[in-house]
Amino acid sequence: MVAIDAIHVEPQIKQEVEKILTPLGLSTSDVINALFNHIVLRGGLPFEVRTPEKTCTEATHSAKFVAAMEKYQKEVASVVYTEDEVLADIMALRYGKNHV
Repeated sequence: MVAIDAIHVEPQIKQEVEKILTPLGLSTSDVINALFNHIVLRGGLPFEVRTPEKTCTEATHSAKFVAAMEKYQKEVASVVYTEDEVLADIMALRYGKNHV
């Protein structure tokens, strides 16, 4: 059984994402399912989310965001998945975990 959930996304962002995913053979649903699976596996989001400090200026927020993203990119860069692992995850998402 599949749960259906509506999400609100800016049309321009959705189009840009689809341009990237389509050549990879992925749908937005595939990526959202992968994100949800990572949330379950990690017991939380695969990146840090915090409430901004109320005394920060917008520039400080931007600087903190950039720093956080750079830290996350370094962490993610150290994780390497083989093509077979990625395809197996996609197949598991589409057809169930017991799919061979």
